[in-house]
Amino acid sequence: MSGSRERILGRVKEALAGRPASEYPGAFPGDPATNRGESALEAEGDDERSRRVNRFREMMETAGAEVKTFNGVEEARAWLEAFVEGFSSGVYGRTVPESLRIPLEEREPAAAELGVSMARCAVAETGSLILDARDGRRSQLLPPTQVVWVWSRTIHGSALEFLRELNTEPLPSAVGLHSGPSKSADIGQIMVRGIHGPGRLIAGILEGLQDPGPA
Repeated sequence: MSGSRERILGRVKEALAGRPASEYPGAFPGDPATNRGESALEAEGDDERSRRVNRFREMMETAGAEVKTFNGVEEARAWLEAFVEGFSSGVYGRTVPESLRIPLEEREPAAAELGVSMARCAVAETGSLILDARDGRRSQLLPPTQVVWVWSRTIHGSALEFLRELNTEPLPSAVGLHSGPSKSADIGQIMVRGIHGPGRLIAGILEGLQDPGPA
């Protein structure tokens, strides 16, 4: 075992020999097109929020996700009611408000065909949904199709902006940045979806006043 270890470390040392060292570049400024330094929750005017929503949609769709926008909870609920008809079972995340739940045959996450989760927030510049452990990690990752609700007012311009806000709150046990459906091309350089999580991801952007959700 030690011989193998030494051989591996020796090869790494040889590969690094003569490679020029790079200086630490400093803080990453973020995407200037989306990062203006203020919280998305305090952004001024509807134009700024619309710009963030459009950027989020563009990046999510580029990564292979589907994005829907709803003018309020009632419109979102009506869409979900029609959507769940194509599934025999599902599971809801713990933080999904009752107003965004449709009666269905609920099963354990590993056996459910559909998962419905509530995002903590989102990041526009990377097209990422921010999901944390309070919603339930198994219900976020195991069903092959996932619907994730996110309030438009919680879409941050940049990851830096989100991390600054995260630093001011009590941290959950895990926080995940979900940027599109799960996909991998590790084997044979062939892209396959659904390897490490849902193969189909639908982000439901909610406009209007924010529902406080279940206690």
